[in-house]
Amino acid sequence: MKAIMLCAGRGIRLRDLTGGKDPKCLVKIDGRSIMEWQIDAMSKAGIDEMTIVTGFKAEKIRDHLAGDKRVSYINNDEYATTNILTSFWLALKEYNGDEDLVVMAGDVVFDPEILKKMASYENVDILVATDSRKIDPEAVKVTIEGEKVARFGKDMAIENAHGQFLGLMKVSAETINEMRELVRRMVLSDGCGNGYLFDMLNIMINEYAKKIGHFDIGGHFWEEIDFKEDWERANNVLRGRGICRT
Repeated sequence: MKAIMLCAGRGIRLRDLTGGKDPKCLVKIDGRSIMEWQIDAMSKAGIDEMTIVTGFKAEKIRDHLAGDKRVSYINNDEYATTNILTSFWLALKEYNGDEDLVVMAGDVVFDPEILKKMASYENVDILVATDSRKIDPEAVKVTIEGEKVARFGKDMAIENAHGQFLGLMKVSAETINEMRELVRRMVLSDGCGNGYLFDMLNIMINEYAKKIGHFDIGGHFWEEIDFKEDWERANNVLRGRGICRT
């Protein structure tokens, strides 16, 4: 299994922490960057090949991880005018699809047990991590039918939602080629690549009839770091846990 980390954004809402000079993924939580927490979680799940899509201040990410041979890089030169779907497309173009793939946004910290459990799931085209206990009105939400996700939506009313999407998913090797072609079509037709992962996932459900399973993380910790308040909550939980370099 391999992984793609989407870290091209500027993190404008975290300027209080970055000063506008560092990528969001380098914000430190308990002395370690978000990126280091993510790499640690992936290593504990047995993932040792990771592609990071950079953009804003790409050289700082490379310097931060200098010498880590598990990591390769692809740069989104148009990060300022495109969105996460374009970054994903740039990585998918280089991916041969011979193994299952984990995809994650570069601003989420989470309990490594989440990814370890997701890695063990089989017989599902796409598996997404969801949280039915914490649903933010501004987040990407999901509706569930049986064991499958029926729909993703950012504007979905909370009372209609069954959970929140964490921005973390696992894609089967058999599904990669179809997903690559869809993302290519979306990016090219949009003209500027301003789509989101959840837009793509809705099309995978409705047009490609793909089974999207969900792993409800239950009581496991996770936090999307968009605002200083998110960073403070994550610090309170992770303080003292450190990181295991493997």
